[in-house]
Amino acid sequence: MAFLHGGCPKRRMSSTWSAPATTSFPQPGGKGAGPKEALLGILAQPTVASKEWIIRQYDHEVQGRTI
Repeated sequence: MAFLHGGCPKRRMSSTWSAPATTSFPQPGGKGAGPKEALLGILAQPTVASKEWIIRQYDHEVQGRTI
């Protein structure tokens, strides 16, 4: 019983932390683009674009499985 309660070897682990690489989004529309191209470039970014398609899919799946 002593092994089960106090004799189990302890794991000694070490780790190192490194800062993640930073990436920047490309400039929408590129240099010299007009307002339309700039707007379309901004809306194409994954953090800005509408999430309506996934919300509709989720709502459809959830409501289809509930009473």
